[in-house]
Amino acid sequence: MNTTYIWNHFADNILHFIEKRVNNSEDAKDIRQDIFIKIHLKLVQIQHTEKILPWIYQIVRNSIRDYYRYQYKKNQEQERWLLQAPQYEENQAEHQELFCCLTPFLDNLSEKYKIVMEMHYQKGIKQHEIAKELGISISGVKSRIQRAREVLKQEFTSCCGYHLGKDGYLKGEQDCSCHH
Repeated sequence: MNTTYIWNHFADNILHFIEKRVNNSEDAKDIRQDIFIKIHLKLVQIQHTEKILPWIYQIVRNSIRDYYRYQYKKNQEQERWLLQAPQYEENQAEHQELFCCLTPFLDNLSEKYKIVMEMHYQKGIKQHEIAKELGISISGVKSRIQRAREVLKQEFTSCCGYHLGKDGYLKGEQDCSCHH
């Protein structure tokens, strides 16, 4: 048995299995691709072909777990990025100057991203509660927050003179060139 045979006979079923557990079809396809790389590299270890299917699905389940671990870690890092902004409650003018573009950038987000960001960051609503209220999955909420953060990062780098550091956080001094 070789990788081509496994692909031809199991690729669609594996993708369907993954898509049931991962709500993003592009991510599901990426996971499947990673799985087939693992299968290809480790196929020589299988001595009994009757054990091939359980072995494949063990790789699939582990890859899905890895995907969610990675997503969780990525979301935690991005949340730290948004929360690292200093708090200037005593000096509101300084706070406003530092983040003069944040409100317009949030207002420019598409409605589905804007709603989730406002619910989570301004109202402090937990992600699972947002999912329930909006009738979407928790991973859908996380994806929207992640995409909104990416858009905000792009806005801050293109307008305000920031750049992304190696850690993915905004770095540098504010130098707004856009006018809102």
